[in-house]
Amino acid sequence: MTLNLAPGSRADGGTTWFFTVLGVIADPPGWGQWNPDMIVGNLRYLENSIDLDERGLVNVLRVAVDRPEHARAVCREIEAWFTNASPALYCVPAREDAEELADANINMRQISLGIGAAGLFMILFLCANGIAESVRERLSEFGVLKALGYGDGSIALLVILEAAAPTVLAALIGGALARGVGAFLAHLAVKGVIDMPEMRASPAAFGWALAAALLIALVSALAPLYRIRRMDVAAVVAGR
Repeated sequence: MTLNLAPGSRADGGTTWFFTVLGVIADPPGWGQWNPDMIVGNLRYLENSIDLDERGLVNVLRVAVDRPEHARAVCREIEAWFTNASPALYCVPAREDAEELADANINMRQISLGIGAAGLFMILFLCANGIAESVRERLSEFGVLKALGYGDGSIALLVILEAAAPTVLAALIGGALARGVGAFLAHLAVKGVIDMPEMRASPAAFGWALAAALLIALVSALAPLYRIRRMDVAAVVAGR
């Protein structure tokens, strides 16, 4: 079998390679199902098929780290070791590399932020509507509390706690589900069932979720608290 390649692949300047086919390897069981990117070839032929000035160079090396959050620091150390290497060495964590690849055509980060913002606005709308309706139906109760000497601060605390109960509970349930789904996908990635980097929900994500839940509760309670503060206690207690 004769192959004609571009000039520069042979040390003598030739462009023709002659090969003898020794045999054909049968496809192993499951070929193309679990790892379609796998290629079985002759390393010596692959090395001799590239330009002379690029032979003997490694294209990609994968390094395992003990924890994902250490990947960026390890990359900085590797790049520092090979600062004067030629050609230049570039190190990037697998997760960041996957994110950059995904964002090459579609910015998934911006799409996710947009979807998340729309979801938070809908939750805010529903929560604010529910708290406003709850306070409206119990104005007489709040009027009695104020008549008995309860201050605006104590009543505000009751309303804010009522608003925070569903939002914080939803944040905790959502965080637990995210943790479980993330652990399951990470397990599939480690086993090779799916081709994606291992990703887990960080503690910071739970913190942001709780902060968003408390903020939604606080904003939802602002309008009802303003109404309670300005209501006529005597008129409300008298049912007018």
